Amino acid sequence: LSHHIEPVLFGDERAPTQGNAPRALGKIRAAEGGTLFLDDITELPADIQVRLLRVLQQREIEPMGGGRPVKVNLRIITASDRDLRREVEAGRFREDLYFRLNILPITLPALRERRADILPLVEYFISRISLSDRLAAKSLTADAQAYLIDQAWPGNVRELEGLIHRALVLSDAYEIDRDVL
Repeated sequence: LSHHIEPVLFGDERAPTQGNAPRALGKIRAAEGGTLFLDDITELPADIQVRLLRVLQQREIEPMGGGRPVKVNLRIITASDRDLRREVEAGRFREDLYFRLNILPITLPALRERRADILPLVEYFISRISLSDRLAAKSLTADAQAYLIDQAWPGNVRELEGLIHRALVLSDAYEIDRDVL
């Protein structure tokens, strides 16, 4: 896994050959002067965690095949659906990286804990998906709305978005009813 993540994040300055991809800047250098968002930070392998720690501490990276460090200036925002503190305690996440990332923690409750957000999110998804996929904008029946509010949403917002996308594609009617969901 690390050998796939490493060039994506840190870049690859090796000359292209039959066995490797062409030179790549990497997401960290591409975010120079801006912000890089790393989702599912707890999924990073230990060796990549070490390299990310170096970015945060020394503000530099060493691209694959580069030989010398490259200075970088960026902000890194991370997300995880796991409790990072528990991951540290379980030995699955580096404590020093945790402290570097935990400067301004923002805890966002799961969708099932903020049911008032469900219908506004549905409206947003219907609007965005209808526009991008060139589908007719539709609305939900009251029964469908009640059904959505009552769900547990273990997949959180992504699950809701997928369900709405599927309903827009499958529904022939102007209103999406519970049976389509």
